[in-house]
Amino acid sequence: MQRSQSPGPIVGSGNTIDLRLHQPRERLDWVVYAIGALAPGDDLAFLTSDSPDRLRNYLHDQYNGALELAILERGTDLWALHVRRKPSANSTRDAKNP
Repeated sequence: MQRSQSPGPIVGSGNTIDLRLHQPRERLDWVVYAIGALAPGDDLAFLTSDSPDRLRNYLHDQYNGALELAILERGTDLWALHVRRKPSANSTRDAKNP
C-alpha cells in the first residue's frame, strides 16, 4: 500500500472499513494498517463480500489473542467482522510478522 493510499488516521471506536472497495491484493495492507492504529479498547468493523473466516483466523494468529473478533453480519453479499483491541497493559500493537 502506498502512503498516499492510506486510510488516514483512525481514531477512537466505531470505524468501518469497506474492504469491498479495494483491490484484493491491497486488502490485507488496509487491515494491518487499521488494526495498528487501534488503541486498547478501540474497535472497528471490516465489511467484505465473502465470509471473513480466513481473515479472522489470520488476525487471531498474528495478533496472539490481543484482539476480540466476532462476525457481526452474515450474508450472501455482505459480511462484517468486528475487531476490538483488548484493553490490556501487556497487549502489543504489532503483529508477529507485519
